[in-house]
Amino acid sequence: GVVVLQNILGTVASLVERIEAMPKWLDPRISGLLSIIFLALVPGLYYVPLKLVMSFVVLFVLRHPALRDPIPPPPVSMVLRLPSRAELMLPREG
Repeated sequence: GVVVLQNILGTVASLVERIEAMPKWLDPRISGLLSIIFLALVPGLYYVPLKLVMSFVVLFVLRHPALRDPIPPPPVSMVLRLPSRAELMLPREG
């Protein structure tokens, strides 16, 4: 009941903190990659209609489970490697 809900909310909060950390240069490698991706997306999204982009996103998200890979895609893996605020408060080793 309450413990399960608290664990779910903690996981969601940790994920939101990691997404917020992407543009803050806590990990320069990921922030630089994010900047390059945004710079590449801007001209593409200017010329491609938003309706087409959203239809591709919806089809990708709603694809059949047999077509999904059990390993998370690299962007999700990179977000999960970012530190949350709780991990930033821990003393660093070395």
